Amino acid sequence: MMSEPLASNPFESEAYLDLLRSTPPQEWTFPEQAQLAAIRFRFKSQSAPVQYATSLATSLRKPCPRESILSSSYLTNKFDPKLIQDTMNLLKPEHCRIVIGSQSGEFENRIKLSSIEPWYSTPYCIQDFPKIELTKRLGL
Repeated sequence: MMSEPLASNPFESEAYLDLLRSTPPQEWTFPEQAQLAAIRFRFKSQSAPVQYATSLATSLRKPCPRESILSSSYLTNKFDPKLIQDTMNLLKPEHCRIVIGSQSGEFENRIKLSSIEPWYSTPYCIQDFPKIELTKRLGL
């Protein structure tokens, strides 16, 4: 499942994430979020067997009671403000992966696509985001 970006430019999201980081987690939101998670789990559509097996294998690596293996990735059991704040503190541009894609090939003249994806023969490259650009974008 592809997630929707917070913004077309990843650095536009930084102001919103700053706002979220500066606001302590609100416990009053937890019961509603837990109830929505329970509904999503209860009415989850059936997935392909290989996806289901992969999901279960991943769940088995997590420390959780055996009776919770099927639901541990979906259900929320307790409000943990420290975990929420620690996670929010990790959501920063210097910790993210930025993916740039184009069907028209507009980047081919500006970026050297040095690798070929083996299944679909799609050219691509992986490179570090320049520190100077990151510093400029963050206003440091």
